[in-house]
Formats: sequence, C-alpha cells, structure tokens
Amino acid sequence: VGKDSLVEAPDWEGDGPVLARSRNEGMEVALRMVCIHDSCLWFGLEWANRSPIVYTAAYVRWTIRDRRVFRRTALQEQPLEPVSGEAPADIGGDSVQHSLTGFRPFALSKDKELRVEIGEKGGGRALALIITHKQILKAKHDAKASQ
Repeated sequence: VGKDSLVEAPDWEGDGPVLARSRNEGMEVALRMVCIHDSCLWFGLEWANRSPIVYTAAYVRWTIRDRRVFRRTALQEQPLEPVSGEAPADIGGDSVQHSLTGFRPFALSKDKELRVEIGEKGGGRALALIITHKQILKAKHDAKASQ
C-alpha cells in the first residue's frame, strides 16, 4: 500500500548482489537493488531475521547526512519522505522478506550519504544501513520503463 496511488513499483523478485548491509543480533537488512522506474528512485531491501524472536519495526527513518563530521561541527540531517512503499510490519523468526521504497529522484554529493535507521519496538535491535552516493548514481533503469 503506497502513499501515492499514481506511482507503480517495479517488478522485483528480491534477487541481486548485496550493495550494503547492516546486522545486529540475528537481524539483518541488506540493500539489494537501486533502480529508476516510473519517475521514482527505488530501493529494494531484504529483511532477514535469523533469530527465533519476531522483529517488529517501530520506525524506519531515511535521512541524508554528512559522511564525516569534524569535531565541534553540528550534524546536519535532512529527512526524506518516501513517495511509495513501506517496511514490513513484522519479520517472523527465521524468515526473509523483501520491500521496495520509492523516492523522487535525487543525487548526493561526495560528502553526503543516505542513512536508513530501523528501530525495533521496545528498543532492542537497531539497524543503520548506509548508502553511498556511488550506489545511487549506479541506479539501473528498469527494463519495462525504458520500453
């Protein structure tokens, strides 16, 4: 269920190389795809729960921030609001799920990074996935979008 009914997600089976990964206590989130489809920039995430305890995400924050923060410098974060897509509500024990999140297309400068922060309900296992400007610039055009 997307936030914008005019945007259609690309077809994706959840395969592809791991472009970025974050792990914490049996829970793992991996970036598997970055593509442009239907005038949106799409990020395909794989959620793997390798523990027997269900993982319930309380929040998923997408922010653009400085890669390096020097001493006595304020950290500047710019929140990003997805156009479409959501994280899975619950990831069962010993299971894998996939999700797509779409944004209006953007590019990052060399000194910025896209950070995805995921927090578990109750504050247990937190994940932080960092996506670099190079990974975004290598976004593939969806085959069906170019036809």
